Amino acid sequence: DTYHYYLGSKYAAELGYEGLYVATLLADVEASPSSELSQTSRQVRDLSDYSYSGAEALLPRAQEVRRRFSDERWTAFTNDVAWFRASLPKERWGIVLTDAGYNATPAWSWLIRTALTSRLDMAAPIERFLMLSLDPLLLGLAFALVWRAFGLEMALWMVILIGTHYLFSWGHLKGALLRTDFATAAVMSVALLKLHRPYAAGAALAWASLSRVFPGLLALGVLVRLGAPGSDKAEQRQILRFVGSFAAIGLLGIGVSLFAPNGLDMWSQWVTKISTHQAEGSHWGIGLSTVFNVDLVAGVPEYFNPRHRLSEEPSLRMAHTATLWLCRAALTIPALVFARAMPPHRALAFCFVLIFVLVSAAYYYYLILLVALLFLGEHRIRPLDGFATGFLFLAGSVGYLLFSGWDALGDVVALRGWGQQFQTYYYMSWLIGVTVVAMFVIAARDARR
Repeated sequence: DTYHYYLGSKYAAELGYEGLYVATLLADVEASPSSELSQTSRQVRDLSDYSYSGAEALLPRAQEVRRRFSDERWTAFTNDVAWFRASLPKERWGIVLTDAGYNATPAWSWLIRTALTSRLDMAAPIERFLMLSLDPLLLGLAFALVWRAFGLEMALWMVILIGTHYLFSWGHLKGALLRTDFATAAVMSVALLKLHRPYAAGAALAWASLSRVFPGLLALGVLVRLGAPGSDKAEQRQILRFVGSFAAIGLLGIGVSLFAPNGLDMWSQWVTKISTHQAEGSHWGIGLSTVFNVDLVAGVPEYFNPRHRLSEEPSLRMAHTATLWLCRAALTIPALVFARAMPPHRALAFCFVLIFVLVSAAYYYYLILLVALLFLGEHRIRPLDGFATGFLFLAGSVGYLLFSGWDALGDVVALRGWGQQFQTYYYMSWLIGVTVVAMFVIAARDARR
């Protein structure tokens, strides 16, 4: 992940969203003809359509990307590629170009390039340490703010969840370059809003949204609170300040990135890339659509992509899509009604349910579950809230069983041990869905009160 987010941001103007792999391939061939990537039979993902091609077939396109570089910038790029090649194990370097690629927003790319990657050298130990210390620093800051807003016990529960949950256990969330900023910023936003720091809370959520977009759904919970019955003038001012800060920082980030080199084109490429990513679907996604897009084959859940499976039956495909969106609407509308009856910080945290309902995010983005923990754990002394909080931890532990299996219950489909396959994340979606249902019930109870 450091390879993707360091090079992807540092050379965004030359690489765009489709050039990283072919440029790496060319740099590798030039520097090390015997490298793992230099083998002409090596399969490389074509980032323009997510298909796989032989390395030899992609080299002509690499020459087109090379022409966007000055000689000085190409030398710097090849030096960076050489560092990653030397640092990664040989077998890992051989598969580094099979990922879905770099997909941070152009606004995040511009900000990180300006502040970090254009100034700090990954090959320099101290500079590398500074960059890769940012995520632990953000986690520590989130811990401190949660301690201040919710108490030490809640902050410690958050640490335990980070340290034990299956979805947070993967290496690319650790030691990489700002891979937790979207979640830690969202957590900080909830804590700051509870501490009556609306400007800072709005800015934190704006950063989370500029990083990964989908955390912006959390803001809807605060927005619908405007003009709600029982909300006094002080709270309304707080909400307006939060919304104003969120909008101002978000628009500023987008606006500045538009004036960066190839700014408008970068946004166009990013939209195309995300659209392609969504259309292709993912076996590692979690959310309502993962529960919805499934076939049961001899009792085993298999991923169902209506774009491919129903490509020759447009009416069925339309019906399938319409049903999914009707379900989403049927859950989103009451969620916003319930949020309208909550204090702003709880409304913000509650709208985690909208992320589950409306977005199919890869499992590693579910570090955002920390926001759900703040909602459930705040009133954990209540029986339902306490049960749901405990279940959140239990589901995190069950994830390891889904991944590795349990021989004693090998006849139970879910516990056969699915590894990094769709089935693991299908069952995890159900488990997180239980948490979402509990949040709905708690919100309905509180709204009725």
